[in-house]
Amino acid sequence: MAVHHASPPATVAFRVLGSFEAVAEGTRIALGGPRQRSVLARLMLARGQVVPVEQIIDDLWHGQPPPSALATTQAYVSNLRRALEARRDTRMSAGLLVRVSPGYALRAVEVDAWRFEELVQQGAMLLGADDAVAATGKLDEALALWRGPAYQEFAFADWATAEITRLDELHATAIEQRAASIMRQGMAAAVVADLRAHVAAHPLREEGWRLLALALYRAGRQGDALTSLREARHTLAEELGVDPGQALRRLEADMLAQSPVLDGAMAHAFEHDPAEHGVALTGRADAARPSEGSGPPGSRLYGREEQIAALLDDRVRLALIGGGAGMGKSALVEEAGVRLTAQGRQVAVGRCPETGGAPAGWPWVEICRSLGERVAPDEVVTGRLVALLEDRGPGTGEDLAAGWFRLRRAIASYLAEVSRIAPLVIVLEDLHRADDETVVTLLHLTAELRGTRTSFLVTYRDDGEKDLSGPFAALARLEPLRLPLPGLDAAMTGELLEAVCGHQVSPETAAIVSERTGGNPFFIRETARLIGAAGETAARSGVPEGVRDVLRHRLARLPENVRTVLREAAVIGGEIDVDVLAEMHDGGAEAVVDAVEAALAAGLVVEPGAGRLRFAYPLIRDLLYEGMSRLRRSRTHVRVGEAMMRLRPTEVAAPARHLTSGAVPGKAARPGAPAAERVERRYARRETAAFWEQALRSRTHDTPGAGPWPDPLGDGLRPRGQAG
Repeated sequence: MAVHHASPPATVAFRVLGSFEAVAEGTRIALGGPRQRSVLARLMLARGQVVPVEQIIDDLWHGQPPPSALATTQAYVSNLRRALEARRDTRMSAGLLVRVSPGYALRAVEVDAWRFEELVQQGAMLLGADDAVAATGKLDEALALWRGPAYQEFAFADWATAEITRLDELHATAIEQRAASIMRQGMAAAVVADLRAHVAAHPLREEGWRLLALALYRAGRQGDALTSLREARHTLAEELGVDPGQALRRLEADMLAQSPVLDGAMAHAFEHDPAEHGVALTGRADAARPSEGSGPPGSRLYGREEQIAALLDDRVRLALIGGGAGMGKSALVEEAGVRLTAQGRQVAVGRCPETGGAPAGWPWVEICRSLGERVAPDEVVTGRLVALLEDRGPGTGEDLAAGWFRLRRAIASYLAEVSRIAPLVIVLEDLHRADDETVVTLLHLTAELRGTRTSFLVTYRDDGEKDLSGPFAALARLEPLRLPLPGLDAAMTGELLEAVCGHQVSPETAAIVSERTGGNPFFIRETARLIGAAGETAARSGVPEGVRDVLRHRLARLPENVRTVLREAAVIGGEIDVDVLAEMHDGGAEAVVDAVEAALAAGLVVEPGAGRLRFAYPLIRDLLYEGMSRLRRSRTHVRVGEAMMRLRPTEVAAPARHLTSGAVPGKAARPGAPAAERVERRYARRETAAFWEQALRSRTHDTPGAGPWPDPLGDGLRPRGQAG
């Protein structure tokens, strides 16, 4: 019997942006239950390519299919064919959902996501050609197709995650490009509301913040523009522990200077030249940006030339760059990447995501995709490799571990091929956030690519957020360059303060800020802004709001008992005697030791000597101390003084200072009088005057006829009026 062939129905349209639908001649098609719908969506993700039956089964049942899985899948396909091609003669072969060995393919031609992507690309090209009106039209048409998150019905399916992420990224880019195109037409105020909603939904996208601030500025709202940049800085610091990128820093500097580059035709290049405003490392020589000293105030690296020089050394094959939040790790590798690119090397960046939901090994997707867009030695190989990574591609019908091993070997072969074109530098950011597969792939690649022209720059936080001892032990055999970032010294702190606040700062203030911030560049920049707003005096004792946000975030990750011990340590002062801390703490010595170890791991305190502690940044101590109520501070001071007296009865001045600092009318101040007597007997005249003054001030609040003053320094009870 002859088989008749028919073309797929031209009227079937698929919608994946929002609810998942198939529509024929204006009527929605019933697609069946969740698993049957998943078959169709899985085939659609392949964009016409064949998906093996084994892969479909593995995706539907998460690697644990029942014995009837094959028959059930075939039934799903048959049902979908009947639904999608209802008018097809049974003697005709399927034209839409076709059987192609070893699986199935969907020959769809009308999919809203594909049209959306095409329109966004056209809009970007028109914007690049400076046709803002036409670009706006294309982007408006694209955004009109977006009825909701892509493939939202399958948001928790592993096989859909990468495509959902990609389309979400494309949607965010389309919103930003539309705003830029409307601003090109001189209608900045018209996009402010849309951009506010955009940054609320995507608070970590610096380009959204940049466009919002620029739109506000051009709408005549300079104060609101600067406020939005400050909000962006706080958000990045709190969520990521990083400074804003060069684009935001440059915009802020230009706004403060009221630069003409922000208005009119001159602004176009600023808006759309990634090499100018530092959107990302591209690995192209033509994207090299000016190095130190040529950017806006406060944008260049300070005190890092030694580290930059180390990273530019041709002999370095692996560098581990560590430091706390705000120490400038990302800025360092970004500057290194610019200089390496100028030297003719290829630079590719992968970032371990802050939030969950990304497929395992996601940074390697970023790296391979960026290289494939620029220097792919084989476009077919690149496409397959990226597809494998995005689909979490360990293969089908094979052992999972073996599949990942094959994929890592494929990545290594690909990177080796790329490195033959020009020396390759792989930047892996935020190893402390990496999933297991990202770490294992790093270990595999660093070993596999030792004989190639490939080097690795890896950044990580050393605040104890994640134990990296295992990966570092495995990497030790490669003799990596270890580059812990130190704080800036007083001289460099002074330079950075002056660059950010815009006027000269005294050497005394620079030294104080350097000591209080531990030389942390982010903390210094925030302090510089405090100087600009409130003067140098505020910087010597105040804690800038941006710094408060970061430190509170770090402290909030600790258990309450650890925070309690740290508050008690803050009352003790700069140099903390652990024995005193253990003596005064209600939980005893073991609880203090456990809390101290947790604080050490978090990088909040350091050990200058045996049995001694010091806060890593005095700002932490200030924040903890200021965060206590006056009553709690007072009582804690008294407990500290009493603990000191019990441990070291011969010491007088230190415990007496705490006892008088803990004074409240009629109560905690009373120990000041016997303390003064004890100090006087030891001829400490200056301390005597201070302690008697405190005691007499508080004495006026005592109730007449009250009992004797207790003598916590050990002399028993002393009757009123007996001066000693």
